Amino acid sequence: MVDAFTMLATVVVGLFLGVNLDKVFHTSPFLTITFTFLGIGTTIFSVLKKK
Repeated sequence: MVDAFTMLATVVVGLFLGVNLDKVFHTSPFLTITFTFLGIGTTIFSVLKKK
């Protein structure tokens, strides 16, 4: 249960950061996509590290 929450939280935090930084810097999809993929990458790295 904790692993699933951690996986979801990292992606949501990346998405949240990307959307808000896009609003500040007016770089509409770029930072949202970047931080979302960083969140997904962090999740994959975390899962592989635990094995």
